[in-house]
Amino acid sequence: MAIKPKCPAFENHERWLVSYADMVTLLFAVFVVLYAIQIAGQKNQIEKVAVSLQESFNTPLGDIPTDRRGGPGELGVGVFDYFRGEMLVKPVIKKYRRSEFANPIIDKDLESVQKLIDKTLGKPDKQIVKSTAGDVISVSRVEKGFKIVLLSTLLFEPGQYKINQKSYQNIKRIGDLIKTIDARFLIEGHSDNLPSSNDYSNWELSALRATNIAKILMDDVGIDPDRIGIAGYADRHPRAANNTTEGRALNRRVEIQVKYD
Repeated sequence: MAIKPKCPAFENHERWLVSYADMVTLLFAVFVVLYAIQIAGQKNQIEKVAVSLQESFNTPLGDIPTDRRGGPGELGVGVFDYFRGEMLVKPVIKKYRRSEFANPIIDKDLESVQKLIDKTLGKPDKQIVKSTAGDVISVSRVEKGFKIVLLSTLLFEPGQYKINQKSYQNIKRIGDLIKTIDARFLIEGHSDNLPSSNDYSNWELSALRATNIAKILMDDVGIDPDRIGIAGYADRHPRAANNTTEGRALNRRVEIQVKYD
């Protein structure tokens, strides 16, 4: 009995046509939209196309009035509606899309914090740091928010990372105020370039000091931990030169960054 040879398995060498056809279809859609915009040439027609595309992805343009919007965001289910509805963690802050709305809010919060510091702590103690390069406590604007700078001389004993009892209530008062701000907080620890006087390196000491402040804000003030970040930078971001006692004192600090992003 003769044995028939096995036929080789069929292999489709034209599978690439599937992805190619998808690409051609997408290109066709893009050129149709571009052609429609070019033919219409009117501002209101271009606006309608932009609204349709934006609302298809659930991100309507801020400049389009609510009563002018007619995309899937209102008429039906948008592309990412299902995904967003299944999110387990809701955003913890409200995002401000336009700077003209965000900037006055940031300035108002900054002013409130500055007034609290002036009222609670008064003018910086010149006996702590005799310097014109910076205050013991200061508040200043940064990109997308502001920061509160607290010199370690005011908060910690030399080489220690636990805040002293005298400063605890002041930190808590500042925390009670910033808790009401709709923003995120990054607690940064900084040191000078001299070796630490204990078993901790400057990296560890700066991170531990930031962590200690963060624990007060979370445990005693009640700020949501999801809104707080911690970083230790050692001597990598100095405010002043490290070749003087005065400069090193300014570099040993904790910064509370208030971010509206």
